Amino acid sequence: MFLSIVLSLMNSAFADDVIADPQPFGLLHMWTTVYDMDENEVADPAGYGDPEDDIGFKLRRTRAGISGVNDQTRYRVSVGMSSPFDATLNRGSESIDLVDAYFSWKALNGLWVTGGVQKVPVSREQIMSSSDLVLAERAAASVWMVPNREVGLLGDYTVDMKSSKLNVQAGVFNGNGSLLGDDNAGKMLAGRVEYTMGEGVYNTFGTTDGLVLGIAVDGYLNQDIATQDLGYGADVIVRAASLSILGEFRMRTLSPTNTTVDVPAVLSETQQMGYLAQVGYSVGQFEPAVRYSSFDDNMDNVNAGDGSAISIGCTWHSQKDTVRIGAGYEMRLEADAYAISNDTARAWMMLRY
Repeated sequence: MFLSIVLSLMNSAFADDVIADPQPFGLLHMWTTVYDMDENEVADPAGYGDPEDDIGFKLRRTRAGISGVNDQTRYRVSVGMSSPFDATLNRGSESIDLVDAYFSWKALNGLWVTGGVQKVPVSREQIMSSSDLVLAERAAASVWMVPNREVGLLGDYTVDMKSSKLNVQAGVFNGNGSLLGDDNAGKMLAGRVEYTMGEGVYNTFGTTDGLVLGIAVDGYLNQDIATQDLGYGADVIVRAASLSILGEFRMRTLSPTNTTVDVPAVLSETQQMGYLAQVGYSVGQFEPAVRYSSFDDNMDNVNAGDGSAISIGCTWHSQKDTVRIGAGYEMRLEADAYAISNDTARAWMMLRY
């Protein structure tokens, strides 16, 4: 009886266009490492942002799913896999897992409420879709210093101001990285405030008719079983004609808490810092770009955790941008006493639909 009522309501919702029509989408992203500076083929030196790839091929990420958007609802469900970002963090999974699973409802004019597995609204480069990254990968700080996807509830309110907008997001999440519920009473609180002018503040390719500007501040607090994780930062994107400039600065403090249940992630209060600056220019179907990024995993010490990188590359976009082909060079820069040979040259191919 209950199932019949639910099905009747769903059919009525689709008939009234309350639920957006589903549209399939997919992503196939392959890497080819064409040059690997690592001196020891048996034991490559690990580094932040270094997945320790030898010369060869791999699938960096795949996605497949359905999504829908209309004036009242938004939703997205996808599955996929991803290979490790680096040898230290090892964020990735070779198995096919759930990636996104969320539903948004327009509760009031300008206010959307989203529940499910979704990206935490922190860090412009992390929020950007991986399919829109001109250099095929994010900077180390945008992966190490911010949460990625979590199960939770997010409120998203937008104020239209004629030629610009103010967007305020606030949410509560489990904060444990699991899809199967929470394992402790602590929660993650996150928020983001962003001012935008024009369209296209989360991609860099193409030519704009006028100035496109996005400026945001954000932060999160995650109370885990034995560790408190506090992060905050600011980011900006400026696009004018064919030029795009992206910048981001982040701080993070990890603190152990009094507990006998679990081992804290750090033994004493640890401050981290990271930033990036990226410049790109669209020339027809080509998009060359250069990025400088830095990540310090402990600001109190000069050690192997102080790493910077210069990334240079160029991506070709097909006419409808369903195919992207690019190549780039990653020059990793450690402190002098900890310098290692770990530069990488790679080519990539991406199919988007």
